[in-house]
Amino acid sequence: MRKRADFVSARKGGRASSPWFSVEAANRGDEAMARVGFTVSRKNGGAVARNRIKRRLREAVRLGAALSMARGHDYVIVARPGAKDAPFVALCAELGRAVEKATRLRPTHRRDGGSDKAQTDNG
Repeated sequence: MRKRADFVSARKGGRASSPWFSVEAANRGDEAMARVGFTVSRKNGGAVARNRIKRRLREAVRLGAALSMARGHDYVIVARPGAKDAPFVALCAELGRAVEKATRLRPTHRRDGGSDKAQTDNG
């Protein structure tokens, strides 16, 4: 994923956390391949550290988490500072678990404070 709108829409889906990252997943409603986006902020370090974290997460997705990803879903992996030094095998296992959990979860509330039910006027 490359467009900001895709990243924002993924925030509306399920979410799973880990000490090293959080995973946000949203169903697009089609049967196309799953798409993955990565967010690594400056609090994770300089450009070299952020690129290293992205490379590690991409490889973890390629080696195992991709098998857990459902078709027609968008996934955003938001890195935390510990992702750089995490043991790679543990990182892969945790990513697979988090992807499965985020895929199953549905959002429990709307972030905009609105309600899904139509409001009625009794007056």
